[in-house]
Amino acid sequence: MIRIVLLNLMLLILPTILYVGYIHLTSPGPSKSLSRILEEAPIVWLLLTGGVLAIVTLFIFATPPSGRPGEAYHPPVFRDGKIIPGNLVDKSEGADDAQEDR
Repeated sequence: MIRIVLLNLMLLILPTILYVGYIHLTSPGPSKSLSRILEEAPIVWLLLTGGVLAIVTLFIFATPPSGRPGEAYHPPVFRDGKIIPGNLVDKSEGADDAQEDR
């Protein structure tokens, strides 16, 4: 669970980190301090961009692939030294029939 929270926080602040790095690397003359860069940064827009990035990422990865109604997913299994990939089967076939077909 902590990994998911940290990933979402990273996505939220990623635009700010990229902005600070870009400004620090491209500023002419003596480099600005971190506090000076953050004072001049459009923090609201950076956080909104990070929020959109986090929401889009969650939507993309949280949307499971689905089959037709009445199908069940059987996960991959290791049998006879081979990995048999997961697949979708009709629920009416039953779990035993689905395992025998694979």
